[in-house]
Amino acid sequence: MTIVLKPETYRAILEKLKSDRYSTADEVVQTALKLLEERDRLLDQQPNPTSIEEFHAKVKELTDTFSEGIVAVDPTTVA
Repeated sequence: MTIVLKPETYRAILEKLKSDRYSTADEVVQTALKLLEERDRLLDQQPNPTSIEEFHAKVKELTDTFSEGIVAVDPTTVA
């Protein structure tokens, strides 16, 4: 199989090989693909918009409470 790389991608692979962390270009590409799969998995687990809206509402509630000087503190957690 032949793969055509952009010059900057080729240089990036060469730099990784120079670091002695990787011994072959295939190892560099395999590592990059594993990281890409992990990134995709994490992106698939992102909260849905309802969760984000709930999060923003909670942040606003806490910000408003703090700005009013009303802060609830659990005395068992204060050192």
